[in-house]
Amino acid sequence: MVIKQKIFKLGKNAYIMVLENLLFRREQFPVPIGSIGSSGGKEYWAMGKVEIPPYHPSMKKTGIPFQLIPGIIEDVLKDTLEDINHVRKKCPWYTSPLENLKYEPGTKKIISGHKIRQTDEWMVVFNVPFIQYFCVRRNDITPYGFTIKDQGITIDPKGGTKSFTVPKETSFSEELMQEYEMKEEGGFSMQRRIVCPNLWNRDGLPDIIEIFLKNMVIGLDNAVVQRMYANNPTQ
Repeated sequence: MVIKQKIFKLGKNAYIMVLENLLFRREQFPVPIGSIGSSGGKEYWAMGKVEIPPYHPSMKKTGIPFQLIPGIIEDVLKDTLEDINHVRKKCPWYTSPLENLKYEPGTKKIISGHKIRQTDEWMVVFNVPFIQYFCVRRNDITPYGFTIKDQGITIDPKGGTKSFTVPKETSFSEELMQEYEMKEEGGFSMQRRIVCPNLWNRDGLPDIIEIFLKNMVIGLDNAVVQRMYANNPTQ
């Protein structure tokens, strides 16, 4: 693979740099907030559609590596809280997702208390802040349990969307574009349009679920990449 060849030629320090270039960041997929009108001199705002990053191409063959989820939940909760706090700057009434959250004393770290049950085919995570619980199978993540398969995100190369948009100021490294088979094809207004064959088929996602799943996919993708390139070929 081209990425590995670059790593081999550039050495250890360059390996760290290139690996960073292969990781998604929360800020690259911001939660959009738009004006919905004004009344009495006061403007009102609401959330728009939250874009979910592509799945790593390796998941087409291996499925979702749900064994990596326990190691990313803490970061997913942290990023979800940051996104919600961003929304509340213009939508201060958006407080219900924060109800009943508990934090470690003296810190802003969320105490999860989640429980995990799994088999070789699925994983269910219970008592999850923000969304209560979710189920992960090889090809889908559903926030409402086993039986509801038409709500959540699914790896479906034939049914997924073919592009997504990001703010014009958002940039992806050349390595990241290559890793996920992404190409920029125009855009409109203040948005860039990114075409990608590895986008999720998504159904029935309310706002808080969109935010949580967006951050979970970022965590999963980054964990997959870090595992793939964990062995520095220069060592």
